[in-house]
Amino acid sequence: MRDDCTVVVMACDSHADVATAFGAMWQRFWPDCPFDTCLVMEERSDHIEGFDSIFCPGKRKDWCLRLANVLNRISSPYVMLFCDDYLLTQKIDTDKVMMRLRQAQQHDVLNLRLSTTFLCYLVPYGDTGLMEYPKSAPYCIATQPGFWNRESLYKLAAACGSAWDLERRGSVLVRQDPHPILSAPTREFPFVDSVRRGLWYPPAIRICAKNGVILDTSYRHAQSVARRLSIAIKDKVFNISPTFFSKLQNVLSGVKE
Repeated sequence: MRDDCTVVVMACDSHADVATAFGAMWQRFWPDCPFDTCLVMEERSDHIEGFDSIFCPGKRKDWCLRLANVLNRISSPYVMLFCDDYLLTQKIDTDKVMMRLRQAQQHDVLNLRLSTTFLCYLVPYGDTGLMEYPKSAPYCIATQPGFWNRESLYKLAAACGSAWDLERRGSVLVRQDPHPILSAPTREFPFVDSVRRGLWYPPAIRICAKNGVILDTSYRHAQSVARRLSIAIKDKVFNISPTFFSKLQNVLSGVKE
């Protein structure tokens, strides 16, 4: 395994079923992953296929505190950060991933995303073929798949609480950071959310079944059509003006701009 990057997958004890699905689809679509893969739980340390190690910092710890704890134990200068509900849906091109890691190193990035979001804010990063997220853009810090400078991510995690706090508060804290936040020009790490609002997302159930991974719906049910429609409407409303709604969220959550 390479020693310049580690994969960190954030989960929790109540998401053991979600982490199991993540590991199964990871093995299906990226069996030649060249990095050690670490699953971060709370106290539950059962072996789950697809992970080289499991780190359990304990219960009653915020998402970011658990992340900071594991980052403090990792020696690689870069990490790939994933949430446990990101299920791969296509084979990963390892050569392209390694090219992006070299670019992350070359440009001394804070973060290089492999899945583009909020395209309206992206600007070309010179003639590199990469795109840049201005630090004034909402959610310039996001838990999307990609490479992170481990030390920079540790500083952000140590100052935040939940994953959502990392994205909102982190997007403010990072404004004076000299390292760029870059993105691949296209979605190079194809995935689908497996869980939304605590329930299995039906498209993920179908994709998993197609690839021989059967999700347990006795413990975690599938979303209803009405629930999916409600979430879709909220997403559409947010995307009308991400800047306005991110500022509103910051005000409501006490994040100072």
